[in-house]
Amino acid sequence: MRKSILLATSALALLASGAVASAADAVPTPEAAVAAEGSSYVRVCDAFGTGYFYIPGSEACLRVGGQIEFSAGYDSFQDEGYTATEARIDIETAQDSEFGAIKTKLRISSDVNLDGYTIPSAWGAGVDRDTQLEIATISVGGFYVGYAETLINTDVLYGDMLDLETFGDLNSTAIGYLSGDLGGGVYAGFAVEDARRGGGADFARFGENDKPDLAGRVGVKQAWGTFDVSGLYGTENENWFVKATADLDVVENAGFRLTAGYGDAGKDSSDDAWFVAGAGKYNFTQSILGFAGVGYGEENDFDGVSANAGAVWTPVAGLDVKGEVIYTDIGSGLDTYNTKLSLVRSW
Repeated sequence: MRKSILLATSALALLASGAVASAADAVPTPEAAVAAEGSSYVRVCDAFGTGYFYIPGSEACLRVGGQIEFSAGYDSFQDEGYTATEARIDIETAQDSEFGAIKTKLRISSDVNLDGYTIPSAWGAGVDRDTQLEIATISVGGFYVGYAETLINTDVLYGDMLDLETFGDLNSTAIGYLSGDLGGGVYAGFAVEDARRGGGADFARFGENDKPDLAGRVGVKQAWGTFDVSGLYGTENENWFVKATADLDVVENAGFRLTAGYGDAGKDSSDDAWFVAGAGKYNFTQSILGFAGVGYGEENDFDGVSANAGAVWTPVAGLDVKGEVIYTDIGSGLDTYNTKLSLVRSW
């Protein structure tokens, strides 16, 4: 599939389909484990973040989390309403060692009609999916192996409906390294990722056989926010994609995101594509957040623009009510809008 990199990463594909990136989730910075004092049989383990406790009879720490989301909305491309439900469970372990923190992460998810609102829906969205393995990784220090989230920063706009992963599941089997702070807030990573990616992204993969994709990322995190550059190179067709992402926290109660990307179809093809996008969010109160954004992209002579706006209300910790509206015009008389209203419980 010669043009796969354009379909997967071009602004047009991205916009038509609807932080440090999530790969950092899989490889957190190692710390020494310290148990909270107490005489209870289940002891709190506070070295690796909130929610961990010691597994009885072991020095390993365990955290169990999850999320259930119900969504409903309207898809103007299909001219119909939709409902969707997703549930996931996360099981994480962590233990200190002479080699650094040894960690595992397992995520299993199940959903029905989850991507039924993706624009345009005719591009394979709206298909029911069975229960699936979403993440299964082992990490030692900064090194990780397993079925992991891509090292590319997939964030584009705020909200749920406009980022690279809206277009398809980019998770794959990988071997990689993602550092902690190298000094001055600088971090970096490199990964060899299987080109055969999961979920609905088979048509968006960068390679067509067992030749791997090479992914990399370098960035800096400071008080003003984060900035990183990430990229992916497909060894099958010598196609590539690079993306820059800035998340800025320079105004109280507000945040801004700027992104830009460029992709080339590789050997034996002159096709290329690019996109730019910008978004902002504002905390009106401790429980109400609003956001909006817009993006524009071109693939050869084909261009498109997309915009979104939404709000999140958090009446109590772990319970969110979300609303989002997106509008897309891909330059050929096909303009669409979608709405999504969700109730999300996380723990």
